[in-house]
Amino acid sequence: MDCPFISDGKMWPGLVQWANDSILSTNPPLANAEDMNIPVCTQGAAEVITIIKEPRKKWLEQQKK
Repeated sequence: MDCPFISDGKMWPGLVQWANDSILSTNPPLANAEDMNIPVCTQGAAEVITIIKEPRKKWLEQQKK
């Protein structure tokens, strides 16, 4: 994952579940099942920071080139 799509807060897991149920249940599906793994739902800033540290590290390394 190059740039994480993070949704922080209690409301987001329900929306992501609804999207999974709705988007993947059509024939044909409106998205690939793998795409539904892109959003990451978190419950606080500490978790967000943990998730973005690795992509940020990679980005900083690329800036040095």
